[in-house]
Amino acid sequence: MINDGPDHVSSSHLTQRREHSLSLRAIDLFPNSANTFVIVREYASNPLLAIHRKVRSIRNQRLMLERHMRAKIHHVAAILFLLLVSSISGFVPLAFCSNTYTTNFSLTENPISENGKWINGKTVGLDWADVRTSPGLAYGTQTDTIQFDDSTAELTGTWGPDQSAWATVHTVNQSSALFEEVEIRLRTTISAHSITGYEINFRCTADGSQYVQIVRWNGALGNFTMIDGRTGPGLHSGDVVKATISGSTITAYVNGTAIFSATDGTFTSGSPGMGFYIQNGSASQEGDYGFTSFTATDGSATPPPPTGTGQTYSTNFPLTENPISEGGKWINGGVTGLDWGNVQTARRFGFWDHLIDHLC
Repeated sequence: MINDGPDHVSSSHLTQRREHSLSLRAIDLFPNSANTFVIVREYASNPLLAIHRKVRSIRNQRLMLERHMRAKIHHVAAILFLLLVSSISGFVPLAFCSNTYTTNFSLTENPISENGKWINGKTVGLDWADVRTSPGLAYGTQTDTIQFDDSTAELTGTWGPDQSAWATVHTVNQSSALFEEVEIRLRTTISAHSITGYEINFRCTADGSQYVQIVRWNGALGNFTMIDGRTGPGLHSGDVVKATISGSTITAYVNGTAIFSATDGTFTSGSPGMGFYIQNGSASQEGDYGFTSFTATDGSATPPPPTGTGQTYSTNFPLTENPISEGGKWINGGVTGLDWGNVQTARRFGFWDHLIDHLC
């Protein structure tokens, strides 16, 4: 038998092939269309019309994307303009550029780090002691064999010059026979063999031997200047000590009451931090005094009221954990409750966080 090949293919078959080919092209042009059959017919009868519709669809999508990006650009431009005006006028908006750090010392660390948030006096400064933590307490590591080698730690990052820091005090087994001091640090810079900045210290007694002092650290070990000192009200566990610096004015507080102020303009930059000092004691007594919480800011945050015998806990979630633990501070619904979900945490690395970090 002679095979005449495609010359004898029926016209209906040709039509089906043509429409099938058109369908493939229509689907390629309109992959999300809900009515491909109608598009096939329109494309078959008027290909230019179908192509025009596709071009118009692409143009509309592009316009929507441009409007979306234009809005984001306007937001960024507004922030840049605000910061430019602020830098010219000398005013920096605290809502954008202030730093605040809060911790309840949820980890066991020696020296304290909290994911790289702290610089320590021994690890970096070499000639002083580090600060260490156990869950719920920060305290010193001095051995009391070197004089004035206070346990010292400062926060990392760039901080504005006007700073406030406060901490909740832990103090037990008080004795006027030894010196145990808790310290707030402002405008502090730690480098090898040098610590500069301001120390506001509070002696952990309440029997009449207590004092509050404002001291300037000039760099080398033992090189410091007493700016001023007063008796103060004494300290008990749960009291809140605070220090601020604004311009050249330094003020010390206990439980929200200003004790006294002094002025010194030697250092204009640096970070807030904390410290602990012991004299006439031993390393075994380091855990008798310290801080159970600490907050620092170069903005307008205010300290909490004294805790007394109650308990408080605050966190800015410095760790990435699933489930949240923070040194055993949390009980979760999935791990313990079994029938519910856990809570997880992650450090913030959003678009706006990066933008503000770079701008400020």
